[in-house]
Amino acid sequence: MLVAPTNRLCCNQLGTMRLAGLLLLSAGWAIVLAAFLMLGAVAARAAFVAAGVAIELLGLGLVARSHLSPREAKR
Repeated sequence: MLVAPTNRLCCNQLGTMRLAGLLLLSAGWAIVLAAFLMLGAVAARAAFVAAGVAIELLGLGLVARSHLSPREAKR
């Protein structure tokens, strides 16, 4: 009997997505804090803060997606 492949992600992949998302969240915070502490020019500081916030949003998206994947697979 052939079994159709499912779209469910393996638990290992979900754990990796969560870990990557949490690491990106903390890296974004580190970039923002480093920008405030090390940079004096307003333009450079704003650019690094924007980059840090973008990285945090990417991490938040990964964490959210890793939590939504098992629920969507049950449907």
